[in-house]
Formats: sequence, structure tokens, C-alpha cells
Amino acid sequence: MSDTPTSTDLETAMHASHSQSAVSSLEKNRKTLLICALLAVIAIGAFVIYTQLQEQKRKEAASAFSAAVSSGEIEELDQVVVDFPGTVAAGNALLSKAEILLNRNKPADAVQVVETFLSNHPKHSQVGQAHFILASIAQKSGELTEAAERYQLVLEQDTTEAYHPLSLIRLGDLAAAGGDPQKAKENYNQSIQQYAGNQFITLAENRMRMLAIDSPPVVEKPTPPPAPKPAEEKPAEKKPAPADKPAPAAKTAPAAKPAPAAKPAPAAKPAPAAKTDPEKKEAPAPEAEKEVTAKPQPAQKQEAQPAQKQTAQETEATPQKAE
Repeated sequence: MSDTPTSTDLETAMHASHSQSAVSSLEKNRKTLLICALLAVIAIGAFVIYTQLQEQKRKEAASAFSAAVSSGEIEELDQVVVDFPGTVAAGNALLSKAEILLNRNKPADAVQVVETFLSNHPKHSQVGQAHFILASIAQKSGELTEAAERYQLVLEQDTTEAYHPLSLIRLGDLAAAGGDPQKAKENYNQSIQQYAGNQFITLAENRMRMLAIDSPPVVEKPTPPPAPKPAEEKPAEKKPAPADKPAPAAKTAPAAKPAPAAKPAPAAKPAPAAKTDPEKKEAPAPEAEKEVTAKPQPAQKQEAQPAQKQTAQETEATPQKAE
């Protein structure tokens, strides 16, 4: 046999040499390897412990958040934010607080709370909800441009897509209000077709029907005729006051009728001439003269008194007629 080593022998010798060097290397670095293995075990154990602690903390935060939401008290929601800062529950507590403030008609306070949420929880899963709340507040306040920008942020940052369908409908409403029915129709269609089965499909379809209804032609209001100029008022003519009627003249009493003249007494018949008797004296004169001088006064008084009474009555009646 030849003593020359074959290739197989060489390979075997090389393997043996490598094995010896590897063993010697392991023996030299055994201490280092043991230290690395120990560190790996410690790291894994620390990670497991940290994960368990975080899970426990998450559960406690979630439980505290649920209790605060059930109570509906803002103070309890604030306590969740203080006790569990940076957690998902803390972010949820801020959004719930904002919704309560909106229900209490305090939109300005709600805006501040939502802005705090966006600042402290930029990667929270409910960032889209935060932008949707701000967009709704802006739309109700009449700030339509800001509202449209916020709804667009919902579409870009809402990873859950929960608020996408309603945000598209709101964008369509804003476009229709701005006089762009074509843009409004596109937004409504996208809400229906891209998010099939969402709970707002009926609302989007109703909006589409409203767009399909032709608006009645606008008739310009006729210009009213100019108002007639008011007639110049002529000064009122002063009518002369009616002259006072003269008082009726008092009726003069008729003159009293003169009393009829007393009839002269008939002349006394001359007595027959007495026989002359020289012895007898002359007889006295007859008493016929007494009858001649009879007083007519009673007749005169009876006629004069009625005339005087009549005159007095007419005199008293005259002022009464004049009045």
C-alpha cells in the first residue's frame, strides 16, 4: 500500500481541525455567551412583564372610562384623563366630554376639548371623529369653508372610515348650498357606491332625489309703479261766521181801548109850572141834577183792568221768545 494520503484523508483531517478550533473558541467565549443568553432572557422577561402591566393598566383605564361614561359626569371623565394619561381611554374620555358639552349647548368649550385631544393623541384611532365634531360645529356656526376643510380631513385621517359616508353627504350639502349641484351629486353618489351597506344610504338617496327635482323658474318681481305725489293741500277757506239773528222785537201791547164816554143823563123833564100862589114860597129846585152828575167810574175800571193784565202778560212772554 502507498503511504500517500488520499483526498478523503485530507478532508477528514480538515474537519477535525475545524472542530477542534470551534471547541476551543467556545471554551474561550463561553462566559460571553452565557452573559448574552442571560441578558436575552432578562429582556424577554421584562418585555412580558411590561406587556402584562400595560394590559392591566389598559383594563383599569377602560373600566374607569366605562364608569365615567355611565355616570355622565364631566368630573369623572377628567379624572380618567388624569389617572391614565396617554391611554386610549384618556383620549376617549376627552371626546366624550366634548359631546357632553355640545349637548349642553357649549360649542366653544367643546372645541377646546377636541383641540386638546388632537394635540395629545395625534395617532388615536378616533382622530376622524374629532375632525367630524369640529366640522359639525363650524357648519352650524355658518363657517362653511372651515367645515368643508374639516370634513375633508375626516376622509383623509379617519382610518376606521366610520365617518366617511356622513362626511361625504355633508360635503354634498355644502356644495348644493354653494350653488354647485354637480359636485353635490358626486359626493352623494360616492357615499352610496363606495360605502355600500352603510346606515346613511337612505339619507344620501333622499338628497339625490331632491337634486333631481327641477327648481321652479324664478320670476322677477315687477317693479311697483311710483307712488303718486300727494296732492298739495289748499288752505281751508274760512267761512264767515253766520250773523246772529236779531232777536224778534217785542210785541207792543195794544193800546187800551178808551172807556166809552159816559152817556149824559137825559135832561129832566121840566116840572109843570105850578100854579102861582102868591102866598106860597117858591119851591126848591128838583133833584134831577144829581142824576146828571152820576159818576161813570165803575164802568171805566172794569174795562181798563183787562187791558192792563193783557199788556203785562205780553210783556212777560216777550223775553222768553227772544231767548
